Amino acid sequence: TNQGIFVMEVDGNTKELSRVASTTDDDSFDDFIFWHYSGAPPCAGGLEEEDDREPLRMRSSPFVAVGGNLPNVMFKASTGPVDGIYIGKDPKKLARLVDTTMKGTDFDKDAVIPESIDMGGTSVEFTNAGESLTIDEVAIEREGARGDETLHITLALGFTGTGTYDLDGVVVESDVDFAGIYYKIM
Repeated sequence: TNQGIFVMEVDGNTKELSRVASTTDDDSFDDFIFWHYSGAPPCAGGLEEEDDREPLRMRSSPFVAVGGNLPNVMFKASTGPVDGIYIGKDPKKLARLVDTTMKGTDFDKDAVIPESIDMGGTSVEFTNAGESLTIDEVAIEREGARGDETLHITLALGFTGTGTYDLDGVVVESDVDFAGIYYKIM
C-alpha cells in the first residue's frame, strides 16, 4: 500500500498540497501506521450511568504533528525494523531526530546502566555500570510540535539494556529499562 505524509498550506484563497514523505520508491520509508492500546477501561473513573468514553482496544494510527512558522512536520516512520522520528517539510531535507538504532546517551546522558539496583532488599552492583542503554521505543506527544519562531517538540522515548553482575562467581544478566517524556526547543 502507498502511504504518505502531506501538508496543505492555506493562504487566503490559495491552497497548496505538498508531499513531505511517502512509502513510494523514491522515499526510504516503509510505514507510517502504528498500533497502540488506548481508551477507557470498564468501570474506570466513576459511576456515571452514561459513559461516552471510547472503550479500551487496539487502534492503528499515524503519529504526526505540525508546528513552527515553516511549518515543520514531525512524524514517526519505520524503515524495516527501525522506527524513527523525523522532521522537516522538504522530502529531500528531512532530519532524523531520534531512532531505534541510537544509543540512549545520544539523547539523554542519564540513559545508562545504573551502578546498582535493589533486588528484594539486596543491593546488586552492576559490572557494566555506565554503559549506554539502547533507544527501543519512540513516539510523538499528540500535540508534540508547537511554536512560531522556534519549534517546541515533545517526544516519548523508551530505553532498554542488559546489566550484568556477579553472583557468587556466576555472571548474571538483568534487564534494565526506563522511559521518559522529553521536551526540546529547536
